[in-house]
Amino acid sequence: MKWFLAAGLLVLPLRGATITVSPTDPPLTNAAKVEGAQCGDTVTLNQGTYSAALGNVFRIVLQQHCNAEHPLLIQAAHPAVDDSGAKTDPSNWSILDYRGAPLDAYGIPGTLSVGIPTANEVFQQQNTHVWMQIVGTFTSPTFRGQAFAGYYVQGHVVSPGVFAPGEDVAQPATGATASWTITPTGTQDLILMYGAAGTPNNHDDWVGQTSGAHYTPTSVPTYAWPANGTDVWVGRSSGAQFTPSGSPGNFGSLVPGDYTNSDLSRGAWQIYNPSCTGASDCPAYIVLDGLAILGASAWNFGPAAGVRVIDSDHITFRHGYFQQNYNGILGKWTNTLIEHNWFVGNGDWDGNNAHQVYDSDGDYTTVRYNTFLMKGTGSGDGCCIKPDGTVVDSNGGQNLHTRAWHTYIYGNWIQDGRDYEWDMMSPSCAGFLPVIPGCAAPVDNVMRQQWYGNTIVTNATPTSKLKLFVMGDPVNYFSGTMSLDAQWNTFYVRNNASQDNWTSLFELLNDTTILGQAAIHFANNVVHFVTQINSPPAQQSFFLLYPYNGNPGTPWAITGSNNYFDSNTTYTCVTLYTAQNGTCLLTAGSTGSQSVPPFTSISTLDLSPATAGAFGSADTSQTLKASYSPTGPGEFVSRAIYTDAGAIQYSIGSAPSPSVSGTGTSSSGVSR
Repeated sequence: MKWFLAAGLLVLPLRGATITVSPTDPPLTNAAKVEGAQCGDTVTLNQGTYSAALGNVFRIVLQQHCNAEHPLLIQAAHPAVDDSGAKTDPSNWSILDYRGAPLDAYGIPGTLSVGIPTANEVFQQQNTHVWMQIVGTFTSPTFRGQAFAGYYVQGHVVSPGVFAPGEDVAQPATGATASWTITPTGTQDLILMYGAAGTPNNHDDWVGQTSGAHYTPTSVPTYAWPANGTDVWVGRSSGAQFTPSGSPGNFGSLVPGDYTNSDLSRGAWQIYNPSCTGASDCPAYIVLDGLAILGASAWNFGPAAGVRVIDSDHITFRHGYFQQNYNGILGKWTNTLIEHNWFVGNGDWDGNNAHQVYDSDGDYTTVRYNTFLMKGTGSGDGCCIKPDGTVVDSNGGQNLHTRAWHTYIYGNWIQDGRDYEWDMMSPSCAGFLPVIPGCAAPVDNVMRQQWYGNTIVTNATPTSKLKLFVMGDPVNYFSGTMSLDAQWNTFYVRNNASQDNWTSLFELLNDTTILGQAAIHFANNVVHFVTQINSPPAQQSFFLLYPYNGNPGTPWAITGSNNYFDSNTTYTCVTLYTAQNGTCLLTAGSTGSQSVPPFTSISTLDLSPATAGAFGSADTSQTLKASYSPTGPGEFVSRAIYTDAGAIQYSIGSAPSPSVSGTGTSSSGVSR
């Protein structure tokens, strides 16, 4: 691609240009190529690794408003996932690796004047007492880290006490307590990240609740913020000193980019124009094809995402690989298509409010033929990752969090959600004036989700043990109907005997006073609970109201037939706690055996019928039929015949590659 100046102006490539990005080029040069592309252009990222460690990764903000005839295509030279849904050879990928480089790192210009910092060391500024933690290993000339506003106590450790790192402390004389500490040695400050509960004084000892060590204060907890551009920073373990040459700020990211708004850390890639006013100028018709985006995180913005989309229309994600970002994809959009991708281990290590796909607002979202693996496929690739790049097996959220008015989810392999698998919540933007069409409720006042042809294999030890799916209106403003139509799915529920509560497929939030009705249609599904628990309240059920607080709550209705429930299902319709304000007309269908479930192979998770009709007869008049069945992670086979219940047909045969086309979804949810 050639850039040239004419009459002093930068002339962008003409529509239809082919633009190439290379890992050997400077990151800001590459960012300018991507962000400067026009509608109709094709931007190709050459294979190789673009990473913070190599100094060649970049942040992107796309603001192009394109159309169906001239979309903007940004693609990998070799897609990470092929049309069959399988991963390709990673050595050929275009990898954008943000691991260990949080997008919101604090930055301080200056010079290392004394000593050598240790990796991830905590530094504290003299006089202001503000503290920050280095991101990884110190690199000159910018001091990069996680800066915190918090509280400090001056004093000294009482010899020979040694505090345990990060332990809780208490001041017994006053009853004051504090959690989330940075514990001291010698005369260092005792840092209380969130202050203290109670009314501490400035003279009675603080005592470590794990170590028993004592710290004699000379001050009460005092708030430390902001830092300044003159006082020296001192390492709390190495004693190294950094002398600033200017004021600190949120510019220390190890990931360069031109976008400097305060939300720069919300996404490694963002499709967002903060100045757009409506459907005529907000981003539209943008395709991301084949990219591998890994490890997007932030210290102070948990919702950081691999890709963040705001107020955009007809966005397509295809053939991508999203791993260990806080959110794989996060956004509010209309007419968005997510197909043939892998989502692996995306989630927040410190909570459950980040997800593999987080659809927060809008209308007409289609999610099809993807693989979701919250726990990954092996050591080190599961949820979740900390900002410093450390992988920890903790927390995480859902595989799918959906708030669009119309959602079409079909033909996906969905496994090991850390909290629960998926949900249906009213759009958070519906109470506000919409920027683009999609925030206002539908004319018929019905929110619809079609969920069909999916294979769901649950986490054996989820954070939430109550349900696989939850629906509700948590902000209490939608007065219409929520309608879920679930057909031809297979649910393999790995509940376990240590659980002390209900395990249900579906949960309705019962604490709303506004939602008009919740409706579930359930047909031709296969449900298997791995463990039978016979002692109430830990039993298996189809539907649960929560919380059960004595009020009638939301009216509900359940219909459907020709489902297979194994004998471990205690209640094939509703539990004793849900016999209020609703009707269940669900026909259970056939019931199987706990010891010999009719899957082809439990040990290999081959959940196809062992024989034709193993799950009983199906109602073939049900219309929600996916063209491809998910038979395993990255394995999708053609399904032209619909006889057996569940997501997978007996003797389904080999699969041609699923066809893909278009740049989004139409109002009917069909790709175009």
